[in-house]
Amino acid sequence: MSDTEAKQAPEISKVSRRTAESNKLRNAIIVVAVGAVLWFVPAPSGLTVSAWRLFSVFVATVLGLILQPLPLGATAFIALTFCALTRLLTPQQALSGFGSTTIWLIVSAFLFARGFLKTGLGRRVAFLIMKWIGNSTLKLGYALGLSDLVMSPFMPSATPELAA
Repeated sequence: MSDTEAKQAPEISKVSRRTAESNKLRNAIIVVAVGAVLWFVPAPSGLTVSAWRLFSVFVATVLGLILQPLPLGATAFIALTFCALTRLLTPQQALSGFGSTTIWLIVSAFLFARGFLKTGLGRRVAFLIMKWIGNSTLKLGYALGLSDLVMSPFMPSATPELAA
C-alpha cells in the first residue's frame, strides 16, 4: 500500500461516517415532520382529536422504525414517553404492554440469541459436535440436529434459535 493510499483510507471512512450521520439526521427530520404534519391536520369526522393524534404518533413511530434515525428501542421509548407527556395515554396505558409475559418471553429469547451470537457459544458447540461425529455428510446432518438439541433448552423460542 502506498503512502497516498494509506492517507486516503482514513479520509474515506470520515466521509462515509459523515454521510451516514447526515442520512440519520435527514431521516430524523422526515420522521418528525410527518408526525408534526399529521398532528396538526384536523381530525377526520368520526375520530376524536385524541385518537387522531395517537394515530400521528403511531405513523411517526412506524416511519422511525423503518428509516432508523435512532435504534429501535430508542424510537419506541421516545414514542411511549411522548404519548405519556402529551397525555394521549396514561402512563398505565402506555406501559400496559410490558406486563404481558409473552412480550418478556420474546425479549428474553432474543437476548439469549444475541448472547449466543456475541460469545460464539452456539458456533463453538456446533463445531465441537461436528468434530466428534461429522466425518461424512450424513453424520454432519446428525451433528447439526444434535447441536440444535443441545442448545434448544436454553432458548425459549425457535426464532432466536435459528438466529443463533
